[in-house]
Amino acid sequence: MKILKLLPIVIMVLFAQNANAQGLGPDAGAKIPHDLSLMATSGQVENLDSLKSENGIALFFVRSVDWCPYCKTQAKEVNERAQDFLDRGITPVLISYDDPQIQKDFFDKEGFSVPLLADVGSVVIKEFGILNDSTSPESKYYGYPHPIVFLISPDGVIKNKLYVESDTIVNGSSYKERPEIDAILEAIDAMD
Repeated sequence: MKILKLLPIVIMVLFAQNANAQGLGPDAGAKIPHDLSLMATSGQVENLDSLKSENGIALFFVRSVDWCPYCKTQAKEVNERAQDFLDRGITPVLISYDDPQIQKDFFDKEGFSVPLLADVGSVVIKEFGILNDSTSPESKYYGYPHPIVFLISPDGVIKNKLYVESDTIVNGSSYKERPEIDAILEAIDAMD
């Protein structure tokens, strides 16, 4: 009898936790919470206005191009398919919490053309509400984002966000699986 009385409470707790996982970052229709003024691998501070193409940007938050193999793979795929984004009037842009020199080393080694922005201190990551807090602030890994893609219009409005849900409620998004490039391009094609 006690189990039956507790069942609705357990279901509500699980639903609330799952709802939080689905709500990573601002939703479509919201203005971006930061103008993206960050140091790029070019050595210049870039922002939404300097990065956007005719139809805006595809903003990829990646954990690290230093230690995360999944992020490195995703970054390389984005770079290889950069022209597909540009043909749609969208600039692909990557942000990680890595130091600018770490990003520059990766950028140069991989022959990148896609802008890579350094969010040292995770200011933008926190303002977007996508800080992965599964590590403690004392950890050397603290500060990385949930891997997520925002499609942003030229005037800074989020048109869509894409990420793969995690099997675990703790993380919210999968750090191993990322939205496929073709799925992101289809989402761009569907933007109004």
